Amino acid sequence: MLSVLSRSYVQSVLRKALPPLHVSSWIVFAMAVLLGFACAGTAEAQTDQDALMVFYNATGGDNWVNTWDTNSPLEDWYGVTTDGTGRVTQLTLNYNNMSGPIPDALGSLTSLTQLNLNNNNLSGSIPDTLGSLASLTQLDLSNNNLNGSIPNTLGSLSSLTQLNLSNNNLNGSIPNTLGSLSSLTQLYLNDNELSESIPNTLGSLSSLTRLYLNDNELSESIPDALGSLSSLTQLDLSNNELSGSIPNTLGSLMSLDILDIGFNRDLVGEIPSGFANLNFKNLLLEETSVNCDPSTYDPPNQPLSDFLVALGGGFMCSSASPDPGDSDDSGDSDDSGDSDDSGDSDDSGDSGGPSPSQGDGSGGCAIAMKGGMQNTPDSTVFNLLLIAAAMFSAVSRKNRTS
Repeated sequence: MLSVLSRSYVQSVLRKALPPLHVSSWIVFAMAVLLGFACAGTAEAQTDQDALMVFYNATGGDNWVNTWDTNSPLEDWYGVTTDGTGRVTQLTLNYNNMSGPIPDALGSLTSLTQLNLNNNNLSGSIPDTLGSLASLTQLDLSNNNLNGSIPNTLGSLSSLTQLNLSNNNLNGSIPNTLGSLSSLTQLYLNDNELSESIPNTLGSLSSLTRLYLNDNELSESIPDALGSLSSLTQLDLSNNELSGSIPNTLGSLMSLDILDIGFNRDLVGEIPSGFANLNFKNLLLEETSVNCDPSTYDPPNQPLSDFLVALGGGFMCSSASPDPGDSDDSGDSDDSGDSDDSGDSDDSGDSGGPSPSQGDGSGGCAIAMKGGMQNTPDSTVFNLLLIAAAMFSAVSRKNRTS
């Protein structure tokens, strides 16, 4: 009885509040509602086009290698991919002679999954608004002239699998928030001016296979937390200002095949014994103070010694050269004064046998050849070529730091 009364009451109120409409009027009303829903996607697509026009004007679009005919449909614009509703899903404009800053407007492309602007001349800072691109899986801004710090907001990109910001002029610290990128498989921050310590939070990136932080100004010790990156295959921390010893936890990275921590002069201590269980292709410890001769360990580590010999040309190690700026308190500076000896250190490489290489303070590059040096003419030439290539690599990298 109550429900009947309630229904009657509502109907009477509606009759008084709304004027009577003809059937045709109701049809027009329904069509208007449906049209409104249909236009919502078009409005968003129009917003995407507006954002791209802001980007075009901000980055010198008229001077691009491949410009846009802005009178043509959006899906026909060079490097732009759209979905069925007209939303922009990919923007790929690498090697396109773009210059100027990346505008905040790109943060409104909320359906974007790939943003590739590498190898241009973009400048200014990375916009915080890029952290709004929740669908983004690939972000490549490498090889530009970007400066400033890496935005904390990038840690919100939970779908991101590849992040490449290498070869820019980025400075400041690596944001702790990047440790929230649980889907990330590749992280390239190399060749910038990043400083301070490597954040422990990077150890949470359980899907990471490649981590390149080389050629920055990173300091302090290598975090133990990096030993949690069980999927890691390549780790490059070379040419920084890292100190302390190599964490034993790195010996548990069973997938690791390339490790480069060379040109960190203040790295000390011994090679972790767990490295003997890994399948390295390359282990590079040039210009460090790490003890590269396991036979001198207490007790001597024969498995590690055998492992380094087996690596052959894939193992490069040498003691850090005395800093030319250092005064005589460089200890061995008698030897540092013997820079002629550093020339002979190349010869010491030539005379090397199957034993693992050992830094001798010369700053040269000693290599343990797999199976030792053979005396046949062909293999001797081959071995010498390998040594020459390794020495050239060490000298080139050393020149980059000077």
